[in-house]
Amino acid sequence: MKNSILGIFILLLLGCEAATAPDPGDELVIKYGQTIVDRNISIKFQGLGEDSRCPLDVECVWEGNAEILLQIASADSTTVYSLNTSLEPKIVSHDGYLVELVQVSPHPVEGETIALENYEIRLALIK
Repeated sequence: MKNSILGIFILLLLGCEAATAPDPGDELVIKYGQTIVDRNISIKFQGLGEDSRCPLDVECVWEGNAEILLQIASADSTTVYSLNTSLEPKIVSHDGYLVELVQVSPHPVEGETIALENYEIRLALIK
């Protein structure tokens, strides 16, 4: 019975979309729906609030903004934060970590729709 439970637990872990985070101070890339896990914190790219960035092949008056939703969890709390490329906030503090949105990819192109699963973000993690 114990072996069956252990086997199920291992299969569940293997099925998770998780990666190990680099050392604090490094930048990390997270795909939509993926979770980065470190010893004391996990960061999940949970959603996209908006992507109104000016397409690459268009001349715009304003650069636009991409808003992403991050679920950040630690031993003390789990919180969903909204971070932006052009508006504030671009950086949040959670349980001793600073998490800064560096980039949202891919950049919009006029007439093309970006599927949610094709988005990825670059974050700076600072302890």
